[in-house]
Amino acid sequence: VVNALNTNKETSQIPIIILTAKVITHEDRKVLNGGVLKIVEKNSFNDGAFINEVRRATASAGNQPADPVLPVACKNNPKSDSDIELHMDQNNVLSTPDQPTVLIVEDNARESYLLKCYLEEAGYAVQQAGNGKVALEMMLRHQPDLITLDMTMRNMDGLEFLNQKAGMPECRKIPVVIVSGVNDASKGLSLGANAIVRKPIKKREFLDIVNSLNINPSANATPVILVVDDDPKAVKIISSYFDTNACRVITAYSGKEAMHSVHETIPHLIVLDLMMPDMDGFEVIYRLKKDKETRNIPIIVLTAKTLTPDERQKLMRQVQAIEEKGSFNRNQFLTEVANLTKGDRE
Repeated sequence: VVNALNTNKETSQIPIIILTAKVITHEDRKVLNGGVLKIVEKNSFNDGAFINEVRRATASAGNQPADPVLPVACKNNPKSDSDIELHMDQNNVLSTPDQPTVLIVEDNARESYLLKCYLEEAGYAVQQAGNGKVALEMMLRHQPDLITLDMTMRNMDGLEFLNQKAGMPECRKIPVVIVSGVNDASKGLSLGANAIVRKPIKKREFLDIVNSLNINPSANATPVILVVDDDPKAVKIISSYFDTNACRVITAYSGKEAMHSVHETIPHLIVLDLMMPDMDGFEVIYRLKKDKETRNIPIIVLTAKTLTPDERQKLMRQVQAIEEKGSFNRNQFLTEVANLTKGDRE
């Protein structure tokens, strides 16, 4: 095969790495010498050295940067480009409140997946957007801790994304790392980007820059409180009780919406109404307690329903407090919230 490839002018420049279980003799090496880039014997195989060799070979082949080689350690490593595209569409990332989230904005699916692997291995939760337009929507909805941004994308490029982000007060302070191979990527710095990583991406350099931005929440991370009630006025009133400098309040107006929210960001505490259409508070509690990822979230039930002794006894085995709206005491409620969120952080 090596001889056939090397004697064909259309394939003679393709780099070849031999990976073999055969013991390579001195004669074998003489025959292969000059015809292959590298000989790797399986009994002394090192995945890191092998991947670096592949990267060097593909980066030097032709004028265009080669598609990145995906790390062996990637979880659920896709088998094809279509699998990678599918992974990019599945953005139901389950993150804990103390786990920073990075939004990758990149239209090259393999580049995006490579960054995802690096970041997840380093302990970050990851979401992916294939262009600037989708990224703006996701940024507004999920408020990531960091954004990595390619500059050359269809629909909306990196510069336009930065322009629009600058006009959004709620997102203006989210740090941005430009990950791009274009020479004018430095323009992004004048539009609010924090750093630039040049392609082809080097894992250590990339992670050093991400870590230097200090997006890891501290041990005293801001508590996240989820308020769930089908009455918008009740949600607004309860949310107004909290000091937004001391906690982050997210809201849901149905049981289904609450479950969706919990599986995007696990809160430190849930304030939950019982009587809701479609999925009531009892069903929400049942589902939360059944899932090992959510069963330990403290819950305060806030309800206008008059509970029977059986209902109250059942709930008290599953929630931390029950507050009835008819006899609601704001100070008592906030004291309960403070105790529960403090306990969770400790």
